[in-house]
Amino acid sequence: MVEFTPTDGERWVGNFAAGSRSLECVRDDLGESAVLVVAGGDVYLVDSKKQQVILELPWVTDVRFESDLELFVIADNCEVVALGQSGLKWRSRRVSWDGITELKRTGRSLHGLAYDIHDRPPVPFVIDLETGQATGGSY
Repeated sequence: MVEFTPTDGERWVGNFAAGSRSLECVRDDLGESAVLVVAGGDVYLVDSKKQQVILELPWVTDVRFESDLELFVIADNCEVVALGQSGLKWRSRRVSWDGITELKRTGRSLHGLAYDIHDRPPVPFVIDLETGQATGGSY
């Protein structure tokens, strides 16, 4: 449960179903119209003024806010998405069979390792943080 108190509206409480992961947070970095709620690894982008969920993403493994880009960058086991104030900005192609690790930002790029289903070492990938264009990966 999360309580919202918009500056020009009524206080209200949202009840969010939790996934099975330990990732939990509430972030309002983009303002009242784009509050990010993470409940058990499931992500909800909420417009607290309109009292509605704009977007849901299940099974998330990594959430970070890139303030200079005004984006939440969110990874699951297969792909990465970017959320801005109005919702989904981009979705990368699938870069991994079933696991993304070691995410780090370098300039305008997100670097990581993708699980390889053929029992090979993880495969590196790079995603452009402005467009979502991905290179590399195992999928």
